[in-house]
Amino acid sequence: MTSTMNALATTVAQARDEGFTREVAASSSGQELNLLIAPDTDLDSEFAAFDLDALETISVKGWLGVFEDI
Repeated sequence: MTSTMNALATTVAQARDEGFTREVAASSSGQELNLLIAPDTDLDSEFAAFDLDALETISVKGWLGVFEDI
């Protein structure tokens, strides 16, 4: 579901400043992630997200996961 992108935001504050303001729980193939994404993200596309547990910006292939707003 994910792969690490070039390091961008490394704190929640930086991620929010970059526009990642929508918090979602993501799951796929037994993997669970807590993410911040842009409010208008198309969840059926590949998109950037901020992983709240690993504190890094990642790329998510949305069509492989299930997402729930928190």
